[in-house]
Amino acid sequence: MGKELRGCETPATMWLRQHGVDFSEHCYQYVQHGGTAESARALAVAEHSVVKTLVMADEDDRPLLVLMHGDRKASTKDLARQTGRKAMAPCAPDEAQRHIGYRVDGTSPFGVR
Repeated sequence: MGKELRGCETPATMWLRQHGVDFSEHCYQYVQHGGTAESARALAVAEHSVVKTLVMADEDDRPLLVLMHGDRKASTKDLARQTGRKAMAPCAPDEAQRHIGYRVDGTSPFGVR
């Protein structure tokens, strides 16, 4: 494999390789604060087709992953109500990384801790 694909290595791709699962990688240059709009542009797909992973925590610091269309916004108030929790807020980058093992702005729902 070329060096350009090694930059895409994640816990998920390592697991897939270890288990002989056939998959293809779609790597692109990371743009800070580019979000799903940048991912969609780089991959030539509609932003709605990109699934974003949000790392939230409740009032007791219990993490929750939210998967949603890239062009949508999350309401923490509605999320707390729908999950039966008092409060819900996005995790700080270092807290999110501690919970899931991925760097923020490159969070995959696959291979989290």
